Amino acid sequence: MSKRTAQVASEIQIIVSQLIQFELKDPRVAFCTVMGVDMSPDLQMAHVRVSVMGDADARKATLKALEHAKGFIRRQVAQQLRHLRTNPDFRFILDTSIDHSIRISELLRDNQ
Repeated sequence: MSKRTAQVASEIQIIVSQLIQFELKDPRVAFCTVMGVDMSPDLQMAHVRVSVMGDADARKATLKALEHAKGFIRRQVAQQLRHLRTNPDFRFILDTSIDHSIRISELLRDNQ
């Protein structure tokens, strides 16, 4: 990943996190955290990794709500990142790394 790509990904992560926390009014997105953003080399696609607290149904509902709000998020990002030639398209991906870490911790604790 180039320095420019990493900078844009970092800026998008901050903007999307703030939008989810303060702007989105959908209650299905209440316990959602942006874990990271992976940009394509041409800056056309942003893969936003999100972590959601709750069961499988809550996670599915949150991803559906984020897909529904994708246009709003894309528009807000475009307004704040005017230096980009094109506005990236967003894909929201469930990040289960925290669940994996918790499971490993539980296994280690049980074996002691």
